[in-house]
Amino acid sequence: MRLFKIISSISILFLLFHDPLYAQAHYNAWFRGTVSASLHPKMRMEAEVQHRRQNGFENHNMLHKPLMHSFRTWIHYQHNDALRFSVSPFACFSNNGIIQQKEDEWLLPNHEIRFTAAIELQKPLMHKLHYIIRPGIEYRWFRERNDKISRARNKFGLKYEIAKKLNALVYDELLLNVSGVSSDHFFDHNRLGVLMEYKLSQKIKAELGYIYIHRLPLKHDIYLAENNAIMNITYHLYK
Repeated sequence: MRLFKIISSISILFLLFHDPLYAQAHYNAWFRGTVSASLHPKMRMEAEVQHRRQNGFENHNMLHKPLMHSFRTWIHYQHNDALRFSVSPFACFSNNGIIQQKEDEWLLPNHEIRFTAAIELQKPLMHKLHYIIRPGIEYRWFRERNDKISRARNKFGLKYEIAKKLNALVYDELLLNVSGVSSDHFFDHNRLGVLMEYKLSQKIKAELGYIYIHRLPLKHDIYLAENNAIMNITYHLYK
């Protein structure tokens, strides 16, 4: 429990004293589909596909150009009602560059292999209201550049049960590059999000939301402001 408090305190202090000098508006749409299967009463495996799109040069059409697509696997172990351990043993990403100039629209994507581990703690604050803390670490290998980057991330959020099938989540997630980059790019990006979760049936869950991001791209020295619309669909398989 002390580790969670330390990580959250560091994240909050960093946000308070981190003041980006410049930000440029950007508009994205994020889509994710996940299939989840129970392997054991406490263990679950997931396979997810993501597709993200972005606005083109000097327009606000968030569906105009591709931004990223990926395939990722997850293994989750639910230790108890409050604590979950998660590992992503393999993920592959195809990343298009963020479009800031006209010529960026024709750049070829770069490819990334990623391994991730995370811990999630979820406990009640009061009736129907829970807090969530999720620290994690990622190892990222960019194949074309042969860059190898380790990135730490910590998510803190509040989840409220509006109705039996409907939840609302607000959260902040800070991502920091801890190795493989210069000290000027220790800060990677910060996500401030709101998400609505609705169970369409016993097997299907839908999520709709919005994330505001301020980001420092690895190959640039100016910050970007991003507005992201989100839609996720999860399908649960049962034995």
